[in-house]
Amino acid sequence: MSLKAGVVQFSPSYGRVVDNLDRLEGLVRQGVAQGADLLVLPEMAWTGYLWPDAKTLAPLAEQAGRGTGQDRLAEWSRRWDVSLAFGFPESAPTGLFNSQGLVTPDGKAHPVYRKTHLFEADEWWTTPGETGYLQWDTPWGLVGSGLCMDLNYPDLADFHGRNQTGLLAFSTNWLDQDFDVISYWEERLGGSDEQGFTGWALFANRGGEEFGVKYRGQSSIFFNRRCVATLPGKDNGVLVVETGLPNLTA
Repeated sequence: MSLKAGVVQFSPSYGRVVDNLDRLEGLVRQGVAQGADLLVLPEMAWTGYLWPDAKTLAPLAEQAGRGTGQDRLAEWSRRWDVSLAFGFPESAPTGLFNSQGLVTPDGKAHPVYRKTHLFEADEWWTTPGETGYLQWDTPWGLVGSGLCMDLNYPDLADFHGRNQTGLLAFSTNWLDQDFDVISYWEERLGGSDEQGFTGWALFANRGGEEFGVKYRGQSSIFFNRRCVATLPGKDNGVLVVETGLPNLTA
């Protein structure tokens, strides 16, 4: 059997962590019902995005590998035998980071990726991450990290293309700029050379708005830099495809 992977499109209510996790649980359950082995959740998946400063966000930030949100996701992972990539605000001794994690049913501790290229709203509360792009070793091969603004720079696609990442888990809060973003996302997956990233790329975005700022939705799945499936609107939802990558856990 091959890996079934997908994206969860979800618009969190600002700052309402428990409520957001309760609603996310229903969406993850939908993905599992569709046979998903791996699901990607958006950036800052259960907190909301536009935080004015580190002090305001700090009570909702979590240390890597533990906290209200990560504990809930780890429990879903074990219960439903599904791996989950997700964005969250990370609390570390050196400050807060816009980060991305992975939980797997075996409970293995995976390193946390810290966003390399910041959007201006990130700069209100964090600094650029120092981890560099990561590759998580999974039963289906190497799953790669990436967060939102990273895509605007060629080093994201270059790294994952040159290092043979099989699947890019891309968590984002991409703004709605009143145009169809699919062709732009396809272009950016090309990186700085002709090859770019040619594996599977799962783009999990949010819709809705915060403080008048609108988000695009349109979460999509790409292969060889071409969109193969998309959620066309902004509503919460789940999209799952069969990738052809071997599912060695089945």
